[in-house]
Amino acid sequence: NVIWTVQSEPVSGSTVITSGNPAIITGLKTGITVISASAATPCGIAADAVILTVTETAIGGIIQFPATVCSGQNSGTLTLVGSTGQILRWEYSTDNWANTTTIVNNTTQQGYSNLTQTRKYRAVLGGTNCPQVNSAEVEIVVDQGVFAQAGPDISVCGNNFLLNGNTVSNATMTW
Repeated sequence: NVIWTVQSEPVSGSTVITSGNPAIITGLKTGITVISASAATPCGIAADAVILTVTETAIGGIIQFPATVCSGQNSGTLTLVGSTGQILRWEYSTDNWANTTTIVNNTTQQGYSNLTQTRKYRAVLGGTNCPQVNSAEVEIVVDQGVFAQAGPDISVCGNNFLLNGNTVSNATMTW
């Protein structure tokens, strides 16, 4: 029968919950854990150790804060919070992730400036031997601005005239 023993770990708490081979260990903490296996044989005790390097499971977190900005005249900083694991990169898309642009950045902050199109941003996280996960996305909406057109200049006869300008979204036309 194989006996498994935790020899060293970064923080105590790991438990071998089964004996024999294979065995299950729970409560592993991030860092290096050494576990030994030993078994009595007719020729003596056979023993060996395995070194486990444990990395945190990545959690994507959220990005603060969405914004609406004016086209071409904007800047800001996005901040990733509530995440675990290594930040591998940031990404953005202008077409709801049909196409993605990679940003080489492994920090919790990502700047933007002079945007002319609405963009969605996200961070990509992972760890050694762990799958990659995305943060929640954040959207920076670019307002293209207001273009008002009152119509052509004309001469009128009388004291009444119908004014008819273009329709402006997200604004109120005032004469």
